[in-house]
Amino acid sequence: MEENCIDLFMGIFKNEPSLIKLYLEYALELLFIYDKHLIVENLHERTIAHRLAIYLETLFGFCFNVDCEYNGNKDHATGRKKIWVIEDLKRKAFDKLKCLMMYHQNLKEEVLEFLQEVNVYPDIIIHKRGNNNYNLLVIEIKKMNSDYDDIIYDYYKLQQFTNQNGEFQYAYGVFIEFYTGRKAYKKPLLKWFKDGKEDDELNKENI
Repeated sequence: MEENCIDLFMGIFKNEPSLIKLYLEYALELLFIYDKHLIVENLHERTIAHRLAIYLETLFGFCFNVDCEYNGNKDHATGRKKIWVIEDLKRKAFDKLKCLMMYHQNLKEEVLEFLQEVNVYPDIIIHKRGNNNYNLLVIEIKKMNSDYDDIIYDYYKLQQFTNQNGEFQYAYGVFIEFYTGRKAYKKPLLKWFKDGKEDDELNKENI
């Protein structure tokens, strides 16, 4: 019964991206109603992610698991979530990043020497624990005062997570950037990812 449920709703959400956007919008509304203090006071993004995950669980928990910084991966020999990144990616090696094109199979041989496999801990994921068959949504969160390099790295991770030729094949990814302090009244900026790249259709209307 549970497997039938998740198969059904996985299909619905994949075919109706507007529905998953609506659910996320509602969860963000609840966050601003009950936990705006966290955003106004510019508290750590992990705190914000935790509260957002709670509201997402009320919407998706009937079939899916909603987890913060979940690093499990049954399909990897280590049992942990890992992605391939260019060596020293977070230390401004973005000239190399331009060569990557985000798809392993398209890499030129000279780029391979720069690759290394690293552990990743997505801020929030909506999935089914124990396999990669029902990876619905992966979320990365940052605040407006975050380091630009960290933001670019989150974009890269979302491209990897949603790459349908990759290991995880999340149906959707979204980057959420929160205004804080005196600007906390503003709606967060969202950037949606699908099929290993930013999705123009999903990004037409920001929440």
